[in-house]
Amino acid sequence: MTKEVIISISGLPTDMDEDDCEAVEVISFGNYYLKNGKHYVKYEEVKEKQNKVTSSMLKFTDEKVELKRYGGLSAQMEFEAGVKYVTCYHTDYGDITIGFATNEIEIHEEEELIEIRLDYNLELNEEDAGRCNVIIKIVPQGKEFRLRK
Repeated sequence: MTKEVIISISGLPTDMDEDDCEAVEVISFGNYYLKNGKHYVKYEEVKEKQNKVTSSMLKFTDEKVELKRYGGLSAQMEFEAGVKYVTCYHTDYGDITIGFATNEIEIHEEEELIEIRLDYNLELNEEDAGRCNVIIKIVPQGKEFRLRK
């Protein structure tokens, strides 16, 4: 994998009514590196209409995925199969307590593609908010995104 990458993060709740769920996708340019067996991707997101930048660091191994966000939105999210992590998500509208109970992590690596699939149960302020699936794709800049079948 090259240093300069494009990262795509897409998510969709899986157990809500179609009228209640909305797919979310973020695509950003970033920098990738591998150090001591851990993958790192640093990237920034700009919130539409507010010009607020959120810097993010994605760190992962085969067993654990961590996402640290700071700036416009701040949080530290951790995903590890069979483990529940709780964090405080700092937003413009106040703080939210979020829990992630990870069911499964699947990581697929090729020469020019890393794909991470997360399946987890989400809690918002200690209330069940449903089951979610997130797909994170990392490709070299200039490479086309394609879902793995």
